[in-house]
Amino acid sequence: MLSRFMSGSIRNLEREYSCTVRLLDDTEYTCTIQRDAKGQYLFDLICHHLNLLEKDYFGIRYVDPDKQRVSVCEHGRESL
Repeated sequence: MLSRFMSGSIRNLEREYSCTVRLLDDTEYTCTIQRDAKGQYLFDLICHHLNLLEKDYFGIRYVDPDKQRVSVCEHGRESL
């Protein structure tokens, strides 16, 4: 669900994305991230927003245009 950041200069358009994340309760969280940000940064941002301390049970994935689910950041998978 990443889309280009729509306001600001062209220079900022090339460096930032507006990111909308659909959470488990079907609410949406929108933030702006740098183009070169890692999935871990986005995950930490969402966890901070939710005041979530137990991160090991959650992760991030997106659905591509072909409806395929792609994991971006998964925690706790190594111990399963």
